[in-house]
Amino acid sequence: MHEMGTVLTIVDTVEDLCRQYRVPALGYVKVEVGELSSVLSKYLLLLWPQGTKGTVCEGVPLQLEQKEGIAQCRGCGKQYRVTDHLEEGYPVCPFCDSKNYSIVQGADIFVTELGIPDS
Repeated sequence: MHEMGTVLTIVDTVEDLCRQYRVPALGYVKVEVGELSSVLSKYLLLLWPQGTKGTVCEGVPLQLEQKEGIAQCRGCGKQYRVTDHLEEGYPVCPFCDSKNYSIVQGADIFVTELGIPDS
C-alpha cells in the first residue's frame, strides 16, 4: 500500500514548512489529491493517525481536496476531463477524437494549506 509512503512524504513536507516558517502548532493540514495520482483518499485518511505519530502532525486533522484530471488535446488544443472520456482505458478527445494529449491537471499531490491555530 503506497498510501503510507505518501502520508510520510506529506508529514516530511509539513515538518519542513513548519521549521522554515517557525510554525509552533497546526490546526489542520490540507492536501490536494489529483484523481489521476493513483492515491486513494480513503487510505490517506485511514493511515494518517498512524503515519503522524511523534510528529508535528500528530492529532492534526487531514483535509483532502480532490482535483479533477484534465487533459489538453494536442490535436485541437481543447481541454477535457480525462475520466469522462476514456476509451479502452485511454483518454480520447471528445471534440476531435484524438488520442494525443497532455495531462495538465490532477496527476499530483500537493500540500496546499496549513491551518495555524489562534494563540
